[in-house]
Amino acid sequence: MSATAQNVVQLQPSTRPSESLPRQDLLDSRGFCRIERLRYFANCYALHPQGDWEQACRVIAVDPRASLKSHAFALLGALDAYALRPVLFYQQRAKALSEGELWIGRLLTAVSQSDHANVQALLSFRLSTVAHRRVAFLATGMLTALTFEQNMLDP
Repeated sequence: MSATAQNVVQLQPSTRPSESLPRQDLLDSRGFCRIERLRYFANCYALHPQGDWEQACRVIAVDPRASLKSHAFALLGALDAYALRPVLFYQQRAKALSEGELWIGRLLTAVSQSDHANVQALLSFRLSTVAHRRVAFLATGMLTALTFEQNMLDP
């Protein structure tokens, strides 16, 4: 991975008003919880060596029990490699959303609602064309894993 491909996981405090978007009216509480989980995984992704995300996609495709962490790391790797502009993640428990977090939240919401037109529009807005199918696949798998995790936590 080249030094110029480092587009993801630049953790920023949410104090810069020009890039901070207020939480209200942009995402529902479920969407904000998804972003909080992604912020956690973005921290982990920044600290651990990143493997080959394309290989991770192949493993996830054949293993129906792939973990949420596997999906999140592969998704972050795809964003790292193919984002047209940086995707910034704020620190956990920040009250505001970055533009990239808002985009990911809207993408996950569109995927959860099976709104394929919105999914394609959002992918085209932020990613190069070669990554569209894989990122949509990873987002779907991540939502499934998140739902499974939430069902395990909330009996």
